Amino acid sequence: LEFLKEMIVGVDLILVVIAASVITFGVNQFGNEWLSFISDSKPAIGTLGAFYSFALVFRTNICYSRWWEGRVLWGTIIVSSIRMAQQAHLWIKEPALVHRLSCLSIIFAYCCKAQLRGSGLEDATES
Repeated sequence: LEFLKEMIVGVDLILVVIAASVITFGVNQFGNEWLSFISDSKPAIGTLGAFYSFALVFRTNICYSRWWEGRVLWGTIIVSSIRMAQQAHLWIKEPALVHRLSCLSIIFAYCCKAQLRGSGLEDATES
């Protein structure tokens, strides 16, 4: 359902660009005939402007919701890595295993970051 909403919101931008292009072409080709048509349709243009403003706000809210969800999930990964290292220190007796598990949990977070950014761990931007 969210995908369908995004498609509708994404298509309306293309429609606005096409409509603006047609109106601009009409004004340049036909002159005053189109200008009187546009001046007579001010209420319709105002309603259309309000609709597109609402669509823009709706799209911005969807983008912010996705960003916030990603932020929450990333925070969950980091907190889980910290908790796993703490639990390892508490329950595992061998210091070498504790150190290895702690390092692996840290590396897991770095690997997730590199995967999400589409780069590798050897990139200078990932340090």
